Amino acid sequence: MIDAIVQVPDGETSALQAWEWLTDDPYIRVVEATLDNESEGWQVLVGVADLLRDDALDSEFRRRVTAALASVAGVTEVENEGRGVDWYVTGRPSGKALVVAAAQVVDDLADRLRAHIESLPGGLDVQGSTEAK
Repeated sequence: MIDAIVQVPDGETSALQAWEWLTDDPYIRVVEATLDNESEGWQVLVGVADLLRDDALDSEFRRRVTAALASVAGVTEVENEGRGVDWYVTGRPSGKALVVAAAQVVDDLADRLRAHIESLPGGLDVQGSTEAK
């Protein structure tokens, strides 16, 4: 469920523009988009990508985030380098629309992502605790 997507106030970011997804789930549901330089495009951070491993769920997740971002009006190219948490988006899309697109993928897969991460050795207890198992 998407709670709220808000623009970060100018005084709280050094970026030209920044948007974030405000949720009550800081381990799974974290998406931010920043525009540092219009000529370089947007950087979209999807935090849960850092907790995934090289497996089928990770591949599906990255493919779906890339496709969702590519479908946003104004996007000309999307790139996710290696296994990073950042997607680089060129074109003239809305930052809010980028966050909405990525957040929808995270919401769609949230239960599977949570179960997968909790099952990993040393995985986070993503039900609310930051202590490792």
